[in-house]
Amino acid sequence: MMLKVTDDETGALVEVESKTLDTLDRSFETEHYLFHFAAGSPAQKEITAIAKEQERDYSSLRVLFGFDLPFKIEYLLTNSPDDNGKALSELFEGMEPYPTNGLCIGPNYVFAAYNDEVKCLGCHEVTHLFSYRLCMPKNQFLSEGLAMYSDGSFWGKSNREWVREFLNNGSYVSVRELASDEKFFSVPTEITYPIAGAFVGFLIEKLGKERFFDSIYTSDEPMLGEINELLGEKAEEAFIQYVLN
Repeated sequence: MMLKVTDDETGALVEVESKTLDTLDRSFETEHYLFHFAAGSPAQKEITAIAKEQERDYSSLRVLFGFDLPFKIEYLLTNSPDDNGKALSELFEGMEPYPTNGLCIGPNYVFAAYNDEVKCLGCHEVTHLFSYRLCMPKNQFLSEGLAMYSDGSFWGKSNREWVREFLNNGSYVSVRELASDEKFFSVPTEITYPIAGAFVGFLIEKLGKERFFDSIYTSDEPMLGEINELLGEKAEEAFIQYVLN
């Protein structure tokens, strides 16, 4: 399968090919999506329900961002996390294949493993595609935080519930630390993602979504500097109180 993806250096569209994705030989089109899947796969059997869920999520993201995407999302329902890793290594020479449930590649591709055990659906990866229309995120904390805010939960538990648990068991990592990509990547995602999602929810509740996008998400200024200017030096302490209440 040939994909037209955004070149990170030039911003231009370039054609790349994945043999692994050739197995996705069936498609199903809706208003905002073009789904690709393999004949006889669990995704084919459940494509109507999959499409309905993703269209519902698209509607909620359109409200959050205030615009529609100018293209259909190509949703690649792969057979496994391993297939996602293989496809990535084919699309980007030199990249080590690593299994992953879901990911997105701009401008309009979502890779989602879908089988009897893994069903990678929801807002998360589509949120990234919406956010790329605003800007490329200045750090992973905000990028993943916005996607987790859209998800609302992680493994059946809300972001705020997870943060309360981290605070109680001593595994909480401060926002001040996680604002650094180096630190963010050094901590397990099951900790960083819910903290980021809860914090973005806190910012949107306190500032409103327009101010969050205009003053923090799309700003070129350091994240913490902008937050402290808007909410004061004790923004993280206020966040913790928000989580605990």
